[in-house]
Amino acid sequence: MIKSLLLQINVAADSTSTAVQEIVPQEKTLSIWELVSSGGVGGGIIMITLLILSILAVYIIVERFFAIRTASKEDVNFMNQIKDFILDGKIDAAKSLCKTKTSPVAKMIEKGISRIGKPLSDIGTAVENTG
Repeated sequence: MIKSLLLQINVAADSTSTAVQEIVPQEKTLSIWELVSSGGVGGGIIMITLLILSILAVYIIVERFFAIRTASKEDVNFMNQIKDFILDGKIDAAKSLCKTKTSPVAKMIEKGISRIGKPLSDIGTAVENTG
């Protein structure tokens, strides 16, 4: 009797181990498209919004990069020409040269030249407000 009881314990242990092996879940993999599409309508709207905002952010970054690069280009002869015009008394020629240039430096110099003869604090304020 004890022998048959011991044999039953061994069989029960084997059936338990096979049951545990059968319970182990299989991992399910999702592709990115399945993950996005399983979000429903709300998830799709959010993903489209994120895509549009990402494209807008890239556009702004590229546009600002080119704008800063263009503004940072220096014309070596510009300041020498302005200096020569002012020393020769050709204020109007210096102003017109500044108007032909599109750089921020030219705009500030133009404001400064237009305030020649006024107090230095007024000239400094005008240049600071321009830049």
